[in-house]
Amino acid sequence: MRLALLIVFIVFPLLEIALLVKLGSLLGFWPTFALVLGTAALGSSILHHQGFAVLRRSQEAIAEGHAPIEPVVDGLFLLISGMLLITPGLITDSMGLLLLVPPVRRAIARWSVAKVLDNGSVPGGIFSGSGERSWRGSADARRPGPNEGAARWPASRGDAPVIDGEFERLDETMAPPRPRSPGKF
Repeated sequence: MRLALLIVFIVFPLLEIALLVKLGSLLGFWPTFALVLGTAALGSSILHHQGFAVLRRSQEAIAEGHAPIEPVVDGLFLLISGMLLITPGLITDSMGLLLLVPPVRRAIARWSVAKVLDNGSVPGGIFSGSGERSWRGSADARRPGPNEGAARWPASRGDAPVIDGEFERLDETMAPPRPRSPGKF
């Protein structure tokens, strides 16, 4: 763990600085400065526009009756791309630009989601490119066991989850509180 922190917080920034100095010696200060500012402006633009786009795509997926997994994960990686582009440096800019390429972004997202799910596979419905935005239709989707969480996957309703829960109606009138008699606690 210490080695990873050493690499991330000391070696990586030093490598970024060295590459910027080398690029500055090849192109000159002002072109290098313009490149850093240009990628930062691109990253800022991506961050600005993606927040609303992710919200819109998530609402569309919910309106269609699908879980908004694809739009949220795709938007997350676009936001990461924007943050990488804002960070000055050639390595972070390269990583940010790679995340702007949809097939690369989706492959990295698929790999990341598989790691998060910790079962080694991501359902085909996510990032399939077929326009399907749900977990349904995938034979390798992870099904929770009978004792896992509150969701059950009944065979009678396909792959749609059923979530058990409790509710309380707030619009019903409640009995008014009893008045206390003076002098009693």
